[in-house]
Amino acid sequence: MSAISSNNTFSHRTNPGRAYFCIYGTVCLLCCVILSLLAGCAPQKPVQRPHQDTLWTLFLQKQTALPKIRGFAIRASINYTSARQRHRVIMRLYGDLDYPIRMDLEAGIGRTISVWREDASSWQAYLPEENRLYLARDGKTGARSLGFPSPFDLKELAQVLQGNIASVLPPDPVAGTPKNDKHYLFFPARSRISKVLLDAQARVIEIYGKKGWTVSFDYQESSPYSKKIIMTMEDDTRATLRIKSITSSTFATDLAISLEDNTEIIRLDERIPKASTGGKKAGTYSGAHTLK
Repeated sequence: MSAISSNNTFSHRTNPGRAYFCIYGTVCLLCCVILSLLAGCAPQKPVQRPHQDTLWTLFLQKQTALPKIRGFAIRASINYTSARQRHRVIMRLYGDLDYPIRMDLEAGIGRTISVWREDASSWQAYLPEENRLYLARDGKTGARSLGFPSPFDLKELAQVLQGNIASVLPPDPVAGTPKNDKHYLFFPARSRISKVLLDAQARVIEIYGKKGWTVSFDYQESSPYSKKIIMTMEDDTRATLRIKSITSSTFATDLAISLEDNTEIIRLDERIPKASTGGKKAGTYSGAHTLK
């Protein structure tokens, strides 16, 4: 009986090995909890992602710092592609931002294929090889009617090529969202531009039009000026502009277009002011005429 009682008593005592492992596991668990707490309290490295308002403010500040050039002369090459045609021309865009502005398109040495002129009330395009002058109420309407759609008229294009992109954007974005090291800024629904993409230096990388067109900008290092601009319209028509030179210039004339004999004048819009043709009706004219 005493032997049985001794065995039963021993069977209820604590196992020394089991107690050791239990204490060891508890200590390890406590260490893990303490380390986790310490890691949570340690200072975290801030994420370099500027807030949309800060980025937009920086963008406007840099835009304001750009040189203000009223009279200008810009030379660039244009590669134009669409489903039906492909062209490479040299563009000379010159005039005054207060108008008038003229654009001469040349293919080859000394061969002018088109001359455009824009002022506050109308747009004109003269095609020497066709001996036709086209009239429209604005640059975007005229260019699209001739098969050269563009999101900008000549004044807007001149401003964008000089780096003044804020001039074509709505006043303030209403929302923003990050994309890696870049930031999308969204504009009100009534705006013709839906959003822009800015890089970490507050430079515009892309502009997105409400109707599906986009304009992309390619910068060199930290320069605020884009050397290459790609305009893609909603029908996949694309114009790639490579800027050759931009200079400040003053023009003494009104940049009028001189017409050859028997020039046919074609209205692309019925709302063209009569002053566009000097009060004359559209048609075919004999002799040289100058249109302002």
